[in-house]
Amino acid sequence: MARLAIGVGLALAAAATAALAAPEAYIVHMPGYQPPDTHRAPRPPVSEDLQRDLARPALVADGSAPAVQSGALSKGQAVLTVGVLHGLTATLDEAMSTGGWRPVRIAAGSPLFGTPMGGPDGPTLAWCAPQRQPDANGAPHWRTFCLPFGEKGFVWVEAKPALMPLTLAWMDGVARDAPAPKVTRGTAALPAMKLAYVFGGWDKRGWMLLQETLDWGEGPQPLRAIALPPGGNGAVTVKLMGGEIALRQASASRPEAAVADVLAPPRADAPIVF
Repeated sequence: MARLAIGVGLALAAAATAALAAPEAYIVHMPGYQPPDTHRAPRPPVSEDLQRDLARPALVADGSAPAVQSGALSKGQAVLTVGVLHGLTATLDEAMSTGGWRPVRIAAGSPLFGTPMGGPDGPTLAWCAPQRQPDANGAPHWRTFCLPFGEKGFVWVEAKPALMPLTLAWMDGVARDAPAPKVTRGTAALPAMKLAYVFGGWDKRGWMLLQETLDWGEGPQPLRAIALPPGGNGAVTVKLMGGEIALRQASASRPEAAVADVLAPPRADAPIVF
C-alpha cells in the first residue's frame, strides 16, 4: 500500500511547536500480499512548472478580514475563521475515464486543484478533480478523485476530505491506472471555503485542544486536531495569519471554557499555514 502525505503544518508559538509531528510518508508491505515491485517506473521529471507549483501554498486567503473571537469561548467555538481558496488551480485539457464497471469520468474543462505532497521519492504534486454528485440519499455533495503517481504510473485515488485531502492511500496493482493528466494552469470554478481554528477544550494535563476545520458548504470537515501546552504565564499563545492570540482556562472546574485575548490582530494578506 502506498501513502502520500500533504506537506502542511500549523504556525504556532515556539512553546507549542514541539507538540506537532511532521506528516510521514511511507510504503507498507502487508503480510499476505505481494511485496512491492522494486522495478518501479521512472518518476515524472521535476520540471520548472512543477517547481513553481510546489512553491505555491495549498490554500490562500480570499482577501476578506479574518474573524477573531476574543473574550469568553465555549468548546466548539472558533478562535479564528477566514475565507480561503485553493492556491493552485487548473482545468483539464482532455477528458479522462477509468473505464470498466461504474467508471469515473472527468470532462475536459473540469476544474482541478493541485495538492503538493511528499512521498518516498521526495516532493511531488497530485492533481485532484472535485465533482458535484448525488449521495446515497440523492443530495448533491462534492466527490474528488486525485491522480498521484504510483509504482508504474498515475492512478485514480478517491480523496477525503473532498476539497482538501491530507493523505492519499492506495494499493498498487489494485488502484485503476490513469494517463498523465494534461492541464492548463489558471483560475478554476471551485467553491469558496471557510477555514476555522476551533477551541476544543482542555485535557487533564491543562493542555488546550485546537481543531482545524474546513467548510465548503457541506458543514465543517475536520482536518487536524492537536494539543498545545501552556507557557510559563499559564496561557497558550497561538500565532495565526500574522496575529497572536493567548488563551487561558476560564476556571479549573470548567474544562469546556476559555478566555481569549487578542495580542496582535491577524492580517487579511497573511499566508495560510495549517
